[in-house]
Amino acid sequence: VQIYFFSSSTKQNDLIYYDNVTRVTGPAMTWAMHTIGFLDINDEMKADEYFNRSYSLYTREPFNVWSESIPGMPAAGNFITGAGGFLQSVINGYGGIRLHFEHLQIGKSFVPKGSNNLEFKGITYLSNVFRLLVNETSKTLSVVNFDPTHVIRVTADGVGLGNLKQGFSVTVPRESEISLRPIATQCTLKETKVGDKAVHQTFNVVDDDWTLGSN
Repeated sequence: VQIYFFSSSTKQNDLIYYDNVTRVTGPAMTWAMHTIGFLDINDEMKADEYFNRSYSLYTREPFNVWSESIPGMPAAGNFITGAGGFLQSVINGYGGIRLHFEHLQIGKSFVPKGSNNLEFKGITYLSNVFRLLVNETSKTLSVVNFDPTHVIRVTADGVGLGNLKQGFSVTVPRESEISLRPIATQCTLKETKVGDKAVHQTFNVVDDDWTLGSN
């Protein structure tokens, strides 16, 4: 998940502006997205505050099911959007994991307040499965299951570490960026045309798969 698409200074100014005018009784997923935004600008204190708010005020006993709003306000029960936002704040916020069209990025990673470390045991990318362990000073990405179908180049802070293989593992400072980029891909990005509707586009079925925009 990428929320803001501006320069760093603009991102920070806009985030702080909207944070100051957002109502405190907003729906659950509001605070998950604010958590990710504040981690993007390295404000861990504010991020931890909103992360705690995103679940502590919105889950209901006895099964800790998410509600849309805080206690005392009418709201939808079993609010899956709020639970999904919570997961995004952990994966994309504290983990720093971002899936782009052409690569998988693991940016700045953080450990939630009150925790010793953060562990993801099943990150899957192009049929490869990874484990990511983050502590207060570093993070380690290691291959759990390797699939040689795709040749994937690994870099850390722009420095090449070779191609992905069985047994691969790298440990870097938690602020570092790890990138997994396939050397070749069969995916092609279609041109976006303003005003086009899917209902007016043609489809071509090849090998039980379909491609939008084909003639």
